[in-house]
Amino acid sequence: MPVSGSNRERAKEIMKQANIITALIFILLQSNAYGKGGDENNNRAHAPSQTHTSCRHEATPSHHDGPFFDDILRFRSELKLSKKQVEKIEEINRTYFKDINEVREEMKPLLAELHQLLETNEVDLDDVRDQLKKLSPSRIDIIILKIQHQLDSEAVLSDEQLELYRELKKNGRQGYRHRTK
Repeated sequence: MPVSGSNRERAKEIMKQANIITALIFILLQSNAYGKGGDENNNRAHAPSQTHTSCRHEATPSHHDGPFFDDILRFRSELKLSKKQVEKIEEINRTYFKDINEVREEMKPLLAELHQLLETNEVDLDDVRDQLKKLSPSRIDIIILKIQHQLDSEAVLSDEQLELYRELKKNGRQGYRHRTK
């Protein structure tokens, strides 16, 4: 049976909404992958003292914490970090890990509301948009904390170490996430 013009337009609108919902679900899955704290049911983020066996190196607070949260300690041997530098960077990592997790805890109720909106039979995109706007300031806060963490960590390095670190990151971008010590 041929599809009439109005039915075709309705089908296009439904496909457009389905694509938007799919994109939102993907964004939510990504935010949840990085948004959970170091609880025992989540292998993506670890408390500072935890380690796991799925990677070849020690877990750090920033180990699986997404973009802008590099861990200079992965290059400790290449950078020839002193014991004092390592201790300072570990303290910086702990502080920012705690601060970021506090923001993520504040986001949990908003994320739960968003999940509820997306699980209804008829998703109201205006409500979803409003909920995403409520989440945006916290997401921005996390990104700012991650950038500040990186700046504070880099401040511990000498000029030569900083130059080498940036070169290591630039040249080893694809492999440096899973380097061994």
